[in-house]
Amino acid sequence: MFDAFHHLADPKRFIGRMGEVTSRFLLVEPRGDWKGAWQKDLDLDWLLLELDKIGYRLALTTGEMPDLEPRTGGTPPPRPGQPLEHRYTLEDFRKLFDGFGIRVRGTVSGVDAYPPEFKNPAPSRVRLWELAYGILTEVDDRLRDRKLDLLAKHWVIYAEKGLPEETIAVPDKVSAAGEAEGVQGAYDAEYLNYEGPREADPGREFRAKLIVRNRSFRVWSSRRPAFPDHISYHWLDRHGNALIWDGERTALPRDIGPGEEAEVLFRVKAPPQSGKFSLAVELLQEGRSWASDTGVPWLAVPFRIRKG
Repeated sequence: MFDAFHHLADPKRFIGRMGEVTSRFLLVEPRGDWKGAWQKDLDLDWLLLELDKIGYRLALTTGEMPDLEPRTGGTPPPRPGQPLEHRYTLEDFRKLFDGFGIRVRGTVSGVDAYPPEFKNPAPSRVRLWELAYGILTEVDDRLRDRKLDLLAKHWVIYAEKGLPEETIAVPDKVSAAGEAEGVQGAYDAEYLNYEGPREADPGREFRAKLIVRNRSFRVWSSRRPAFPDHISYHWLDRHGNALIWDGERTALPRDIGPGEEAEVLFRVKAPPQSGKFSLAVELLQEGRSWASDTGVPWLAVPFRIRKG
C-alpha cells in the first residue's frame, strides 16, 4: 500500500481482516510523530522539480520539442471533503501490527510534488527522469549505510507474522541544509501588490490589479499563437479545496522578459455561493502548465462572497 494506510478509519480492524488471507504487509507511509504531523527532515522533492527545469530549458535551447502534443487534463481540482490523515510513529506501527515482526527502511523517493506531465515528453526529459531515479535510490543507499535513512520523510514498512523481532533505532535529527540558489524554470513567477476587492456579491464580475515579475529564463507572451501565457485564478474553499479551478483568462499587457515585471489588470468572476474563500491568482501557459504545477506558489487573497 503506497501512501494509503494512513487514510484508514480503523487500521487495526483492517489488519485483522486482511490477516485472515495474508501473513505479510508492505507499506510506504509518511513518517509521522506523536502529534500526528508529517515529518519531512529529508525532503528531496526539489530534485525532480529542478532537474525538470533543466531538461525543459535544454529542450528549448537545442530545438528538441518538449512536447509534440499539448498537455492534456491539467492539475485536477481536489475532491470535496477532507480525507483522514493519520500519522504513525514506529511505536504506533508496532502496536497496530501486534503479532507481526516488522522491518523499516527510510526512503526519499516517496515524493508528493511532481513536475507537470506532457503527452509526448522529449527523449532528453525521459532520460533526466531516469537519472533522477538513479540519484534518489543512491541517496537511499547512502543514508542506509550511515544509519540515517529513518529520517527520510517516507518509511517502507514490511510486516510478517512470526518474523523475529528486530531493534529499530530512529536517529534524533539530520543536519540542516543551507539555503541554495534555485534553478530558473519556465514559469517562475512572483506576484506583487494585489489591488482589488476582497469581497463581492455571488456571481459578480470585477477587475483587480497586480504586478507580476518574471523570474524565469523565457519570455512570457500572450501574443504567441501556440501555448500563450495568461493570468488566471482558482477559487478555493476554506479548506483549500478547489471550488472553481479554471478561472477567466487575462492576456498580459505586453511581452515580459526575464527579470522584467508588468502591471496586469485582470478579470475575475465570483463564485455563485456565499461564504469565505481564497482567490488564488497565478500564471499559466495554455496547453502546457499552471505555474503552481512546477512548484511556484500562487497568490492567495482571502475573500468573502456576500449573501445574495
